[in-house]
Amino acid sequence: MLRKKNKLRVLKCILKSGKISRDQIVRDTGLAHSTLSYIMRELKEGNFLVIENVKTKKGRPYQLLRINPEKFKVIGVKVGREEVRGVLFDASMVPLKEHTVRIFSSMRNKKGYSEALQEVVQELFTDRVLGIGVCSSGIVKGEEVVISHVMNVRNWNLRNVLKDFERIVVMNDADALCQEISQRADSDFLLVSYGIGIGASLWKNGKIKHIELGHMIVSSKGKCYCGQTGCLEYHSSEYAVLKSYLGIDIDFEDFVVNEEEKYRSVVEELRKKAKE
Repeated sequence: MLRKKNKLRVLKCILKSGKISRDQIVRDTGLAHSTLSYIMRELKEGNFLVIENVKTKKGRPYQLLRINPEKFKVIGVKVGREEVRGVLFDASMVPLKEHTVRIFSSMRNKKGYSEALQEVVQELFTDRVLGIGVCSSGIVKGEEVVISHVMNVRNWNLRNVLKDFERIVVMNDADALCQEISQRADSDFLLVSYGIGIGASLWKNGKIKHIELGHMIVSSKGKCYCGQTGCLEYHSSEYAVLKSYLGIDIDFEDFVVNEEEKYRSVVEELRKKAKE
């Protein structure tokens, strides 16, 4: 178990750096040179590495190591209210191909999302795909989206949708982004994702804690599409900004269901202004 754990530490270290020397791996991982030597031998035998010999004007030549991009491929998919977007990566995490399915109101159900996800994966699938990572809006437990109000799905089991694939990882979208940022962060932090929905994830003491920020009760007024009164999303999401911008009252449930048909052009205009 320790041997496998150390091998994964070395692989992650090389992947994170792109190119790295043996001495830098030792400094970054804290492993002994002797431990690193047998790990490197196993990785070379498994064809995981590309080794570049670097000559110097003074001193001995040294080696730079990087992940062999041809060793395997992975598919990453973002499932959201507006689209299902997937990217095929090589082993060094360089994107090779992308495919997107736009989601309309009639598709916001388990059947619609399942068909969109299957199409994306089928379009990206190729030889040597090691696994699939899926991040989705909503509350995620194991391989199931327990509930996503903005996507209108409950108890959506992605293992059943992607049953032909042995290795799948499913995460909440905010948690997935939090996990990625944690690789570069030197301290604890709170991540907040903002749009039609509001998501949050806390990185603390080396672990992720999902926070249902969008449906936290902040007021005694405002009927949310989730059925509660006073949710943060009612008072502070793009819906609230849109109402203020247009100067009219809009039913939140109608906005969530019919946003593309009635409000998309204005939402895109607001997003452009916010970006500027």
